[in-house]
Amino acid sequence: MLVIIKLSLLSKSLLALLKKRIDYTMKADEIKALFLQFEQASQSLEAIECWSARELCALLGYSKWENFSKVIDKAKESCENAGQNIADHFPDVRKTIPMPKGAEN
Repeated sequence: MLVIIKLSLLSKSLLALLKKRIDYTMKADEIKALFLQFEQASQSLEAIECWSARELCALLGYSKWENFSKVIDKAKESCENAGQNIADHFPDVRKTIPMPKGAEN
């Protein structure tokens, strides 16, 4: 499953998580490099800037999807507590891959 996170109120929560993961003693060039990685991981979906949760998982230093999935669940809860519709900010998008040659549907 590929989860896409839209840029919105929620992106502020994700940026806050990113800031927590950054050691505040980091040099400015290290912070700029991380910011660039974050920007490069963004995608456009229906003219809305968004990120793949799987890509953010690695970017934020989570080695296991299961651990990052818990963070997404907390972010969804925060979204709901802020009176937002979760589906507007966390559309569950499934990435499809082409079937191998000769495979049946």
